Amino acid sequence: MNPRPTVPAVSIGQLRFVADRPMSAAQSARAAQRFGAALEHALGPEGTNGPRPLRIDELVVEACVQSLGDDAECRRLAATVAQRLAARPR
Repeated sequence: MNPRPTVPAVSIGQLRFVADRPMSAAQSARAAQRFGAALEHALGPEGTNGPRPLRIDELVVEACVQSLGDDAECRRLAATVAQRLAARPR
C-alpha cells in the first residue's frame, strides 16, 4: 500500500488575506478549489513532482499562478506558507 503524500492545507482565509482585492466567500471558495487542484497537478502522480522535485514554495507559486494569476500575490502566499511550514513541530 502506497499512501498518497499529504499536501499542506492552505485555508480560504490565507487566500483572502493575501489577495489585495476583496474577495467574497464564494470567490474565495472557488480560488481555494482551483488552488488545491493546481497544487495537486504540480505535485504530479503520487507526489512525484514531475521531472524534478520542487520545493514547497515553488509548488505554491506555481499553483497560485494557475489559480489566482498574480505573481506578487503568489510570492506573498508562498512566503506565508513557507514560514508556517518552518514553524510547525516536526
